[in-house]
Amino acid sequence: MARALLALAGLWCLHGCLAPAMTIGTGVLTANPNPAPDGAYRLAWTPVRGATRYRLRENGRPSHEGPATWREYAGMAPGSYTYVVTACVLAFDIEACSLRPVAAPLTVVVPEGDRHAP
Repeated sequence: MARALLALAGLWCLHGCLAPAMTIGTGVLTANPNPAPDGAYRLAWTPVRGATRYRLRENGRPSHEGPATWREYAGMAPGSYTYVVTACVLAFDIEACSLRPVAAPLTVVVPEGDRHAP
């Protein structure tokens, strides 16, 4: 079977598959606390029905991948960190991953100043 790259409603898959509709862009991505004075925070996002895993990007780079709808960080250096989450679903034994975020991007701020150990 010829391999094809198809863009269908923001989903991609190899092998020319059709993936079930995913509710993308209507979820919520949160950070607690934000700002994070000690460099520790927890990101959480709205689950996507049928998702098998999520891809989390930090400042445009891959940061985490897995089935959980949350991720904890500790010891982050002062600065700003922008996160985007996308979801993957399994359809007809083929995984399709969204190119669109589950929710709007979120920026977490770790301020300069006195920091204490968590």
